Order: sequence, then structure tokens, then C-alpha cells
Amino acid sequence: DCPLGTYGSFEGSVSVSQCSACPKGSTTLQGGQTSIFDCQCAADLYARSVSGRLSCTMCPLGAICAEGDCALKRRSQLCESNTSVPGEWSMSNDGYYLLHNCPQGYELINTTDGTFSHDSQ
Repeated sequence: DCPLGTYGSFEGSVSVSQCSACPKGSTTLQGGQTSIFDCQCAADLYARSVSGRLSCTMCPLGAICAEGDCALKRRSQLCESNTSVPGEWSMSNDGYYLLHNCPQGYELINTTDGTFSHDSQ
């Protein structure tokens, strides 16, 4: 079986050479995994899947929960403490989360070139 942090293309991969490493910023929860989608991103990252490839992307600042994990990892977009992050978020075609509007008391911050940065709000 493949060790922790790797996955094999089929169950019962016999040697480590038949295993692939999880993408940067992710690991498996146990050995013997058979799919890239068994790789889990670190707490402050969320998974993007574009053309069947998994990558872990830094959570936008406004979506990091008090616990330190990314609320956008969950379908509900709620933190473990059952609190929500401010604003309305949706996923773009390329798998990045975008903030569409901020609630009262918050302000959307644009980058210096006038475009929105997924890491600022």
C-alpha cells in the first residue's frame, strides 16, 4: 500500500514507486489511498479541482475562521463553531472563491492595479 501523503492509481499498489505524492499543501489521512481526491488540504487551504487536477489554494483572509481553518472547505461555508464568514462567496470557473459583496461594516479592498485580489477584502 502507498504510505501517508501519497496515493496509488489502483488498490494494492505494491511499491512506493507506484505511488504519487499528494499536491503541495495536502496529505492523506491514512496510507493505502487510491485517488488524488483522498488528499486533504491543510486547514488554512481549500481544494481546487480544475480539469481533474487537485491543487490546494490559500484561503482568502475573510474566510479564515477563528479556529484557523478555511470555511470555504465546507459546502455550508460555516466555521466549526457554526459561525459564518462575512460576505457572499462563490466559486469561479477556474476554482477560485470570489467575494461578491461585503456586509455592512466591511469593505472590499482592490489591489493596486485596480483588480480584485482573492486574498483581500
